[in-house]
Amino acid sequence: MKISDMDEREYNRFQNLESQAGKAYANKEKSYRTEAIYKDSMSEFCKHLAVEYKINNIENIKAKHIISFVAKMQENGLSPATQKNYMSAIRDFANRVRIDQRNIPTNQRLGIKKRVFGNVDRTWTDKEFNDFKEVAQKYDLEKGNGPRMELILDVARNFGCRLEGILNLDLNSVNKALNTGELYTKEKNGKDNKKLVERLEQRVLLEKIKEFGEEKKQNKIFVPDNFKATYKEVQNFVYNNRENIQEPERVKSADARIMHIENKEIYKANLTIHGLRHTYLQEQREYYIKNGNTPKQADLRVSELAGHNREEITKIYLASAE
Repeated sequence: MKISDMDEREYNRFQNLESQAGKAYANKEKSYRTEAIYKDSMSEFCKHLAVEYKINNIENIKAKHIISFVAKMQENGLSPATQKNYMSAIRDFANRVRIDQRNIPTNQRLGIKKRVFGNVDRTWTDKEFNDFKEVAQKYDLEKGNGPRMELILDVARNFGCRLEGILNLDLNSVNKALNTGELYTKEKNGKDNKKLVERLEQRVLLEKIKEFGEEKKQNKIFVPDNFKATYKEVQNFVYNNRENIQEPERVKSADARIMHIENKEIYKANLTIHGLRHTYLQEQREYYIKNGNTPKQADLRVSELAGHNREEITKIYLASAE
């Protein structure tokens, strides 16, 4: 709900509710960052109450108000993690002002799916990725170097390569992948990492990369001259554009870890190019399970793709609840 979409009465009602809610945070009970996130979450809830229910006392919230609020989030496609973050804020507020917790429905009753595993959720949503691709296309058009940044995002998303591995790609490795179904990239500490070409969209992407590489005739397909400069360019591209694209509840990774310790909840970290590796590995796990693998078998296969042998490291990438 945007303030600009409210009429005058709705806006006045919202301001009144938000002012009432703000008094609950007079005494700091959480970290500064958590307090700020909870206040922002309650502000969104106040907008919903002002427009949908026209109530004037924030302490009069009932189960039906919360059920409606969560249903609206689900209708708008917000992730289960986001829904749970809002519910954490509402429960915290109810505790501060002594609202009967029996008026606060459980996540199960609200139909919120289980949260992902791990201390920090770094995965991208489909919308975030598609919006970033549009920005990449404009960026590439301005630079006049062909679809370079767009292809880099696609490789990270569809093969889960680290940025080092993407920038080390050459025509030889791409041609071998098209012939053998195995893409080898040189990544962390110069170690070779194998990615399987299992889906049609991966093969289509490799064909696009091959075409781009043959046109550029560079030793490394995505590196015009300086590897470090290109590496920094990609990082800056994501950093400089993410604020206008990513979901508003995302926070710094360090803050997300602190908030997890405080609340035992999972928070979504700011978008990074490495987050697309998390997205790929999580979706590969789901792909394997849908195609007959047990969760344990899927975990082992994903562990191989990640290049890790330790289960605890693989779980960080998977961010899977079960």
